Amino acid sequence: MKKLLSGVWAAFVPSLSLAGLRAAALAGAAMLSVATASAADRVVAQIDWLPSGDKAPFYVALHEGFFAQEGLEVTLQTGRGSADALTKVATGVADIASSGLSAVLSAAAKDPIPLKVVYTVYTEAPDSFFVVKGSGIRTLKDLQGRAVAATALSTSRVLMPLVLERNGLSMDQMKLQLVDANVLMPMLASGRVDAISSFRTQLPLANSLLKPRGKEVEALPWSSFGLETYGMVLAASDTMIKERPEVLKRFLRAFHKAVLLSLKDPAVAGRALKKSAPEIDPAVAEAQFRASMPLIDNAISQRDGIGTIEPGLLKKSWGWVAASEHYPADKIDPEKVVSRIKWADN
Repeated sequence: MKKLLSGVWAAFVPSLSLAGLRAAALAGAAMLSVATASAADRVVAQIDWLPSGDKAPFYVALHEGFFAQEGLEVTLQTGRGSADALTKVATGVADIASSGLSAVLSAAAKDPIPLKVVYTVYTEAPDSFFVVKGSGIRTLKDLQGRAVAATALSTSRVLMPLVLERNGLSMDQMKLQLVDANVLMPMLASGRVDAISSFRTQLPLANSLLKPRGKEVEALPWSSFGLETYGMVLAASDTMIKERPEVLKRFLRAFHKAVLLSLKDPAVAGRALKKSAPEIDPAVAEAQFRASMPLIDNAISQRDGIGTIEPGLLKKSWGWVAASEHYPADKIDPEKVVSRIKWADN
């Protein structure tokens, strides 16, 4: 850089005119600007699913310039479930990812994983069953003998057996079909199944697809049937936490700013999604984010702060995973799966 700037000044010094000095200053400033732009820190963020309104803060932070304001060049990658997203972070393909907390805890219980939870998005579980209104299915026990579709890669599969058991139903009492996520709603719409496992944030999309067929979808949230756990979280690689903590802090500040803006103005979520995925209906994306708002802004987050990882609820979350997968309670210390990096005054 010194050589570049000295070259600029050398070209103008012979004249020593005011115009020459101004031109030299402008040229030097331009070079500094280019250098600054090229110095943006790169971050690969792995989203655990395809673009949709419930993932809006990533897209809002990108298109509202919040990442850029923090000196970050962020690449957003879509995924095929929490397991896929965590694998990308663990293997170094991505720096940070969204995931269900239960998937993180389940993975950590199997083998040590080189990542940590750094931010909680949902302080309430989004897991639910979707049924067609008028089906007669009002409780989880009503699913006995019914055809139910779910995806093998979804974080919900970790907790489903225990949620059902605590509501008087075993997995083998349902006719469970494991399918790809993109056929879940068509299966419900066609009547091939009586219920599907999905996040309640997807209810607006389900109704946009089924209402033209004269059907209305309603959700049976698992949180209404005893499930008490964190939902979506952000998990960063150990490498990023140890080697680039300041970059991680800046990423989390930008993401948090996008969460707050989206809560204040949900329409921004729809606009941001549309910019990244033109095929998306911004009204549906906005509705999806609105459906996720009670999972983000509620009594728990108002008490602890949005993004905060509270030890008590973290322990309860692990308790659900441990019981569901038949682990002893001391199989892991859930605190070891968390990094409470100070990214703001929280």
